[in-house]
Amino acid sequence: MQQSAIDLNLVLDSPDANWEEIFNELKEFYTVRYNTGLTLITIRHYTEEVLDWMVREKDIYLEQHSRKTARMLVKQ
Repeated sequence: MQQSAIDLNLVLDSPDANWEEIFNELKEFYTVRYNTGLTLITIRHYTEEVLDWMVREKDIYLEQHSRKTARMLVKQ
């Protein structure tokens, strides 16, 4: 999850959920945009070389780094 004063980004994986119904309910109050077919990559104790190798030829939708962990939401 990543949030700011006006944005909230969530990564959800539950194939059994009825996402269309949930999104339609949320659209009554919020602007809802979503993507499907993405992969979350999480790497602890990463190096820049490893990050470059992991996302080679992939589109990065969201990226988050801390001192020890990198997370990237990518599409093939």
